[in-house]
Amino acid sequence: MNSEYDIPEHLSTKSKRLWARWVGSRVKSAGRTESLRNGLELLDRVDSCQEVIARESVWVVSKRSGLSHPHPLLKEEIRCRRLSQKIIHQLGLDWEFLEDGIE
Repeated sequence: MNSEYDIPEHLSTKSKRLWARWVGSRVKSAGRTESLRNGLELLDRVDSCQEVIARESVWVVSKRSGLSHPHPLLKEEIRCRRLSQKIIHQLGLDWEFLEDGIE
């Protein structure tokens, strides 16, 4: 396999599976490969944010005021999810015609 198609080691298992599925068949150029890597890194960041939020709670209490407010990582999770989906959509990878059909 060409080294430009090697799976980046820092990606999660889920992202590595997506990389292996798409790179070389649906993603071939250096630019598209780089875009996919960025999108998968963002997807991994979404998972990391979700893990921290699940561990710490969706609501955090301010030490200064004692008021509850949403966990600060919720905004980062939403931002990363939107951007990763945008990249995957722009690469045309969000639709598998043979699997998803035409409905």
